[in-house]
Amino acid sequence: VAPRSAVARHAAFVRFRLLFVNAVSFWWGQSAAVDPVSSWTEMVFAVLDAAVSSPAANPAEYGLVVPEAAPRGLYLEFGVGSGKTTAAIASRLGALIGDAGRLHG
Repeated sequence: VAPRSAVARHAAFVRFRLLFVNAVSFWWGQSAAVDPVSSWTEMVFAVLDAAVSSPAANPAEYGLVVPEAAPRGLYLEFGVGSGKTTAAIASRLGALIGDAGRLHG
């Protein structure tokens, strides 16, 4: 199992931002040198933006095999607490990739 510091360095490579709401998220943020955000939704939108630009979502652009059944083989999972949060994720995902995205809630 990789130590937390190794994972935090990997997180910094992605350059997402973290909401500092407790000691643990503050530690992650400091270790990965990420910037704080003002809300959980802002952080989720940053994750979605990065995800739809990734090789998993665009295998052909990265010279990877494109499975016919899943040409945008991106899978994301969020633990959401309300319908408002789910709606925000669905709206952003729709704006980024249109009908290619599926949201299961």
